[in-house]
Amino acid sequence: GKLLVAPLFPLILGSIMWWTARNKDEVQRAAVFEGFAWGALVGVGLIFMSIFVVRYMPGLADGLQAVALRAHNHLPPAAVGFALGAAFSLMVVWMSMFISRGLWWRSKL
Repeated sequence: GKLLVAPLFPLILGSIMWWTARNKDEVQRAAVFEGFAWGALVGVGLIFMSIFVVRYMPGLADGLQAVALRAHNHLPPAAVGFALGAAFSLMVVWMSMFISRGLWWRSKL
């Protein structure tokens, strides 16, 4: 299933970027810009903060290590830990972009 979905990701991302670039509505383009500009900035800041939290909270680091060791997908624990970190980073940036865009629309009401 992953082999079928993986090639679709760049296609989906490219189509979203193409649709956004072709959008003639200036207000909607401004909302997307605010979401990308402020949301990504806040998201990256939260990711850096979470790196320090995991680094200096041994209990949390041990819990993540236990999750990586329990994975039964024939990958080494380092690869599972990397995948967990990458998924967390993507979700934090996506959610902060979504919230930023919503706050921009809220400020225009």
